Amino acid sequence: QTCALPISHPFGGCSSLEKIEIVGAATVIPGRLLCYDEFRNVREIILPRTVIEIGDQAFASCTKMEKIRFGEGYEEGRFPEGFEKIGSSAFDGCSSLNCDLYLPETVISIGDHAFDGCTSIERVKGPIGISWSLPINIEEFETVGTAEAVPYGFFKNRASLKKVVLPETIVTIENSAFYGCSCLNSISFGDEGINGRLPETLKDIRKYAFYGCGKLDLELPEGLETIDEYAFENCSNLDIQVWPQSLKSIGQFAFAGCTSLQKVDIPEGVQEIPWCGFQGCTGIKELTVSEKVSKIEGFAFENCSELVRIVSPFVWDQRTFEGSFGGCSKVEEIEVIGDAKTDRKSTRLNSSH
Repeated sequence: QTCALPISHPFGGCSSLEKIEIVGAATVIPGRLLCYDEFRNVREIILPRTVIEIGDQAFASCTKMEKIRFGEGYEEGRFPEGFEKIGSSAFDGCSSLNCDLYLPETVISIGDHAFDGCTSIERVKGPIGISWSLPINIEEFETVGTAEAVPYGFFKNRASLKKVVLPETIVTIENSAFYGCSCLNSISFGDEGINGRLPETLKDIRKYAFYGCGKLDLELPEGLETIDEYAFENCSNLDIQVWPQSLKSIGQFAFAGCTSLQKVDIPEGVQEIPWCGFQGCTGIKELTVSEKVSKIEGFAFENCSELVRIVSPFVWDQRTFEGSFGGCSKVEEIEVIGDAKTDRKSTRLNSSH
């Protein structure tokens, strides 16, 4: 039930094999090497430490494979330093592979669907500077090396993901990077990063970046300039204590449904509060709008039902107030600051206030 062979030796029909060891000093594992029914019972594969590339579908459909290692006695799931490429669908369907996965900084390419169907892998340490698809049930991820961006959709819909450690060099969090990570409650940057504290290098948070991350709370860094549309929508645990004065732009629906927000302080760099930007933030009690804000769009604070106090440079009539603050029935005080502006785009002030 154990077979050791040189890499060049093809074989088949050995349906009782449970362990395969490739001997010699091979650098490339050919595509579709074990992608046949004969190897459906293989549980462990040992490869030479000299391997730097695994070909397309090399181990696809090895549904009972539990372990892969590079050299006898080497740590399971740990790819060797110097390793470079994993082909498309290389481990597709390896549903029993349950070791922690470590991919070194030297990896330059991971093909499409490389780890599709690897439903038992829960912890991964690997690069984010290249495009690849993480195992669907991943719970923890730690970056190796440095990067300036969290790529588009990198963690998208990884609903089991709970903990992420990223480089402290991140400048941009791209579109949908953490979209749908509903269990994510720990994110840190750098070896000594504090949970929830985004790095000082961060400038831009793109569309849908944290959409639906309902367990996550974050600290926004001074230096952050842009928060795009839907970036934090439905982040129901988000309660920002300090709003960075460097902020210049907030997109539509950026904080819609952030029901734990209690105090919003729009900084001077923001010129407009967008359509539905804070819609449904039912925990907000106090809102301060900078004198530099020139416009509050419709429905911006609609159904912020606990809002009590507004500090703002705007003077509203009843109709315009309700355009932006509809459903804010508990407002008791509106303090007008600076040179009062009549805002025709935003919404409600009456004699009871």
